[in-house]
Amino acid sequence: MVRRICKQCGKEFWIAPSLIKRGGGKYCSKECHTNSMDKKIKFICPKCGKIILLKPSNAKRYPVHFCSKSCRNTYKYSGENSPFWKGDLVGYSGLHLWLTQNKSKPKVCKFCKVKKPQCLANLRGNYVRDINEFAWLCWKCHNDFDRNNPKLKSQITAGGEMNDNITKN
Repeated sequence: MVRRICKQCGKEFWIAPSLIKRGGGKYCSKECHTNSMDKKIKFICPKCGKIILLKPSNAKRYPVHFCSKSCRNTYKYSGENSPFWKGDLVGYSGLHLWLTQNKSKPKVCKFCKVKKPQCLANLRGNYVRDINEFAWLCWKCHNDFDRNNPKLKSQITAGGEMNDNITKN
């Protein structure tokens, strides 16, 4: 019999030389052998800070690891971090989606100051990623604005902001 030290728990144990020749003699018991295969590497989710335990084979695949798909999607695929980010080259629907997520919606329409705003109107006609180029309007004011109503157009100042001291009649 040969004296060995268990790779998992560090205990001393005795084993037959014939088992060492066949590749055995590394662990003192089946339990230690099983536990050695379940080694996991500790990671911290960059989005929420939760601790994640991964197998070494999975840990090597990606440089950053998340605890869930929702953490991964909100962290990795949001805003300028997204591989699909187009910046100012975004299309009509993509720009409006970005605006609804980033421009706060007021309680009343910017023009009539009565009805609840339901849509974003482009004030200058330049479809660029600039929050100040858009205003929340009710459907009626948006239609009037798009039909080049001069009373509504006069409410826009040089910087694209709404002139609040002029009201729609």
